[in-house]
Amino acid sequence: MLQAFEDKYEHVGDKPLGTGACGATWKVKVKGSDGSEVFCSKEQFEDPDLAKLFKNERDALSVCDHPNVTKYYDAFGEGEGGSAMVIEFIDGMTLNEANWKDFPTGIPKDIALDWMIQMASAIKYLHVEKGMLHRDLHGGNWMVTKDHKKVTLIDFGTAITCGQGKMLPKTFAFHAFKSPQTLKGLPGSFDGDIWYLGMIFFSFVNNKRLPWNGYSMDGD
Repeated sequence: MLQAFEDKYEHVGDKPLGTGACGATWKVKVKGSDGSEVFCSKEQFEDPDLAKLFKNERDALSVCDHPNVTKYYDAFGEGEGGSAMVIEFIDGMTLNEANWKDFPTGIPKDIALDWMIQMASAIKYLHVEKGMLHRDLHGGNWMVTKDHKKVTLIDFGTAITCGQGKMLPKTFAFHAFKSPQTLKGLPGSFDGDIWYLGMIFFSFVNNKRLPWNGYSMDGD
């Protein structure tokens, strides 16, 4: 862990909130504080290939300000092992977890509609205000509060600033969420995010099923 991070923040608890391919996520507080305000720290593993994802996320989140986009506070390092990014702590679960654990027989219509409005608002903000594509909108990258009232978009490692009218020569998504352009290997743009979001909305009103091949919201 970088010394600059350790001088300012400290972990809350002795276990991370989660561990993934890129690193571990911890609940943290300002060093010496009473812990009444906590944050989330994404702490990077040592892997040169991951440095770009760290810098992408830092640069994207640092210019965003929207209630349904995770709030950025600080970053330490340039993606090398021990780099850390401090973002808002969301007391909840991923959209996938909420969908399967809390609503095993389907999301109630009023909750689904509320989530759709919030998610669409976040994507509209990124596209219109920031010219930014998220490109990784699967259910694991949306956080839902425990009371199911707020949805927040996280994980901007693959986000890219595209600008209006610009096409990307290559894009990606879980197979079940790929737009027709992506499936054909054609250049894409904001349409990829919109299609991705549409597939998630379809799953909301069809008990987690997608329109073809039996794929589920997990992207399996």
